[in-house]
Amino acid sequence: LTYRLLKSTERPEVAIFLTLERFPEHGRNYVERCLCVQNVGTRAARDIRFEGDFHFHLLRVYLFNNINFLENGINVLVPKQNVFHRISIRKQLMENLNDLVYGDENSEVEIKVKYKSFSKKEYKDSFTLDFRELNCYSDQQSDKQ
Repeated sequence: LTYRLLKSTERPEVAIFLTLERFPEHGRNYVERCLCVQNVGTRAARDIRFEGDFHFHLLRVYLFNNINFLENGINVLVPKQNVFHRISIRKQLMENLNDLVYGDENSEVEIKVKYKSFSKKEYKDSFTLDFRELNCYSDQQSDKQ
């Protein structure tokens, strides 16, 4: 039983999620929403492909179909490696951003991910990304370093 349990945890596991990250610009840190793909497993993942509605419009402003790795995939992700894409929603929306997101039924998008281990075993997962979970303005300027 222990051997089987150990073997079942020795696999790649690709997750896709939203996060807030700080990016330095012009001597300050800016907090921005990011789409992150990470291999949270213990083995490398290869031939990572994504499916979903990439014509999804966040607030009818930001298009997901211009995110390179969603369209073209990722060749390899080693354990704990991640890929970020900044989702910049410019300042003209900042005053009403939370009201727009929380009131917009189009604030969710489902993304399916398919990938393989190096032993060629295939895996599939599905993730629902909900922008209402990020209760913070993107592009928010922060003086904290």
